[in-house]
Order: sequence, then C-alpha cells, then structure tokens
Amino acid sequence: MLIGSGNGLAKCLKSTEALESALHVIKGSTTGLDILRIVQPGCDPIFSFLSINYGFIADVDTESEVYRWAGPARLTMYGIQRMLKLRKYGVKVWYLPSHTAVHHPEITQKPDVPDQEAAAKFHPRHGPPVTHPFPHGTDPTLHGWRLYEGKVVAVELCNAPWLSYEHLIAPYSGLGDGHMDLIIMDEQMTSMKLAGLMLSPEDAKHVGLESVHYVKAKAVFFQPQEDRGVFNIDGEAVERTEALVDIIEQAVNVFGPADRKSHEWEPEQLPGPGLNTHTHHGQSAPLPTMQQKQQPGDSAASPQPPADTPARIADAVQILTV
Repeated sequence: MLIGSGNGLAKCLKSTEALESALHVIKGSTTGLDILRIVQPGCDPIFSFLSINYGFIADVDTESEVYRWAGPARLTMYGIQRMLKLRKYGVKVWYLPSHTAVHHPEITQKPDVPDQEAAAKFHPRHGPPVTHPFPHGTDPTLHGWRLYEGKVVAVELCNAPWLSYEHLIAPYSGLGDGHMDLIIMDEQMTSMKLAGLMLSPEDAKHVGLESVHYVKAKAVFFQPQEDRGVFNIDGEAVERTEALVDIIEQAVNVFGPADRKSHEWEPEQLPGPGLNTHTHHGQSAPLPTMQQKQQPGDSAASPQPPADTPARIADAVQILTV
C-alpha cells in the first residue's frame, strides 16, 4: 500500500508495497544513492534525494496542497487547472555537462581566475567541498559550463527516473550513477502538448520533443529572472534565489533489490551535448536533438494528443468545479 502522494523513490526501488519493502530489509540488499546538494547564498545547504523543480511541476506539487484530501489524485486535479492557464518563467540555467566535466578538448583558451569572494557565497557550510564550483567573475564557458537562457514552462533536476509512482520523468537517470538529469520544457510547450503527455506519464513521451531539452550534468547554477514561481525540493517549497547544485556521489545506501537496473533506458542513446539548443550572450546554436527510445511498432517520435483530449479536459474541469 502506497503512503504519500508521489512515492517516486519507492517506485525506483520496487518498494511500493509493504511486503516488498520488508523482503528487501530481510534480505539486506542495498543500493547506493547519490544526493543532490543545493547551496544558496547565506543559507545552510539543502539536500535532495529525488528532484528539484521550478515551473509547472513545482507549481502543481506545491499549490495542490489545497486538495491534500484527494491523495495522489490531487496532482492530476490541480495539474489540469494549471495546464489550462500555463505559466512561463524567465530563467538562466548554467550547467556543466557530464562529458565536459571529464574532458573538454574544445576549451583551448586559458580560463580567467574565478572571483573567489563571489564563489565563497556558494561554498557549503557543512559536508564535503563543492567538486565543480561555478566560476563567478569569468566567462563560464571557458571552464566548460553551458548556458540555457529564456522563457520556460518547467525546469527539472532529477536524481531518479521516477518523479512519482506513475510519472517517468528522467528515464536516463540512475540512482547512483554520479550524474543529475537536467530537463527543460521551453516556451514552445503548449497546453495541448502537456495534455497529451499527462495522459500517459509513465511512457516518458516528453523525451524527444523539440520543446524539451535533456542533458546529463555534474553541476547546475540556477538563476531565476522573475520574482514569481515556486522553487520546490522533494515536494517542499524553499526560497527562490540563485542556487548552485552539485552531487555527493553514493552518499547513502537504501534498501532495494540487488538486481535493480540502474537506468530505465540505456544512457548510450543520449547524445553527448544533450540539449536541443543552448544560448550564450544572445546567440543560439543548434545541438543534436534527443531521440526517444522507440518501442517495436512505434512510428512517431513525438506524442500527439488524442482527438478527444479537449473533451476529456472539459469533463475533468467540470468535475473539479462541482
């Protein structure tokens, strides 16, 4: 029996039933779990085991508290309401791609020395030092960082493939793979596209859409450009400010099946650069488009909402307003 609204980690560990969980404990089978660390200026670090959200999913998760009595259905109920009045937020998201963090042959110019005083604001007060600090006061691209800038519907930083027991958000994510999965839904995402995705969230059909950008990263520096929106960490709203996110690898062990597959989909199928586009100093550059894993018999890469989607939405709204 599931307890709670999301149960994303339980889904990843195949522990959605009490008996399953008890058997994992009895067998003593464990798996390593990375932890995301969020450092904001003047604050103690915050730790996340599941996801960090800004935009649509964060709004739904936080603002749907008014429907807490509905259990997990509250997310669907409020998601429909929020989808009909889709918000878009201005952001700057600096990210250090995993392949760049290991090897960056394209960087030939000697990087400037970062501003240590500015960087000190994002040094955690507790725990190990930041492995990949953001190079304040220099051109971050010379240190391997990349920038996504513009309006977005949602920004997701994922430490696990399943956001909830029915929502596969980051299929290339592994609980202990040493990477975070950055997913950005840009302003081209529409209510109708979201409606099609919400009808089968377990299929990860958002992956491969031109309006969705996906990259595996070692660190992210998040800069909100608007004084609105919810910054949500594992279901809890926190202060919306600049934030440096890095990874503490294999920080904890959790009970789970010893034979658990690390990733839902094979990471080798993820193109190196990952994001469809990125911008820097106002310039856009196309990058390889992420391709969704095709199942036998599939012919279309991009999901299309069923013809009766408007009617379904109308029926749902009518139920919510009764």
